Amino acid sequence: MNYKQKLSYTVLGAVIMLVGLGLGAIVAPPLIAQDTRVFDEIVCSGLTVLNPKGEAAFILTSDGEKNTLGAFNPKGKPAIALISDGENNSLSLATPAGQLGFLVNTSTTETNLALYQAGKLSIALRADSVFRFIKLLNEEENTLINLTADNVGARLIQLNNPKGDTAVQLQSLVSGFGNDLILYDKSGNEIWRASSK
Repeated sequence: MNYKQKLSYTVLGAVIMLVGLGLGAIVAPPLIAQDTRVFDEIVCSGLTVLNPKGEAAFILTSDGEKNTLGAFNPKGKPAIALISDGENNSLSLATPAGQLGFLVNTSTTETNLALYQAGKLSIALRADSVFRFIKLLNEEENTLINLTADNVGARLIQLNNPKGDTAVQLQSLVSGFGNDLILYDKSGNEIWRASSK
């Protein structure tokens, strides 16, 4: 093969390449690596959004039995969790250190709300079809104050010592059964009672 033949094949190859590039640009739209378009819908069973460090910032999952959405703070600690399994729905918020701070749970029969301090239960509220109560707890998670009411008319206010033993109890029973004020000693034994009927 002489020099002229080599040159003609090179020119022919260049022409074919230019025709291919020209047709490709006319027939197919250009490919763009990233676009600012908004997608109307993304269909998937799980999605993880990463922060610039490559750590999970948001997690969205669905396994057919429960749906979960989780968010993490910039330090990678849990911040928010939403969970729904068809019978219960719950929302929890964590402190910046990742400790549980707030939890609300609802179901078809009851609603619970809990507040935590340093990862320990401090306040609990519950409402269901029969009872409603509020409990205040100390650092050892012993109940200090208990307020309870039910649908049949019974009411209770209970003050406890730091160990969680009953110290004072005020109860209003079902209509017609009276009210009681009861005092207890350090061991939890009843020492005084006043009743009205």
